[in-house]
Amino acid sequence: MNNIKKEYVNNLIKLCLETEYVNNLIKLCLETEEINRRIELVNSINDVLPYGLKIKIPSLITNNYIDQKLYSLEERLPRVFIDA
Repeated sequence: MNNIKKEYVNNLIKLCLETEYVNNLIKLCLETEEINRRIELVNSINDVLPYGLKIKIPSLITNNYIDQKLYSLEERLPRVFIDA
């Protein structure tokens, strides 16, 4: 396999792993009730997202705001894994 194909495959694997990681963090955040823990999880999600997908965190944040942003993010993430 030449270097370009190897790089493409490696990037695809990285995208799959990052998407699965973000999906797991989103699920965990949606299941968490404590607001400070949810903010920590949103920050962890933002750490791996590209600039255009990052969640903007206002100074006053509510659970409802986090839920809305997470559901919106789920819709915009690439569907790499298909649930069986």
